[in-house]
Amino acid sequence: MYGQIQAVNEKNNSQNAENQPSRKFQKRWFLIILGASILVLWVFRLSRAFGEASARYSFEAQSFLNILLLIAIVVQAFIYYEQWTAMTGQSDLMRESLIETRKSADAAKRRDRAADPSPTEQK
Repeated sequence: MYGQIQAVNEKNNSQNAENQPSRKFQKRWFLIILGASILVLWVFRLSRAFGEASARYSFEAQSFLNILLLIAIVVQAFIYYEQWTAMTGQSDLMRESLIETRKSADAAKRRDRAADPSPTEQK
């Protein structure tokens, strides 16, 4: 009984570890934020080239919208990548499950053949 409890606890611990965000995921968010910050500072630096305030503000507004679009595209690409990785893992698990199910079905067929007398023996 103790072994079963320990096995369940180990399974729960491994599932909790899988549900926590990975270091790669945290690093990606850090890189996105860092890249966006660099782009924003670069836009402010470039906007100094405009003499008029209205031209400067127009340039900054348009650039910030473009930066937001770029960030949205990058974040969506990361989300798609994570989904693809999860689906690949799920596919592998399903393939393994299918193999085990086939083994179980074959074992059940062999058991039924061994337990049931053949039709010629019934007569």
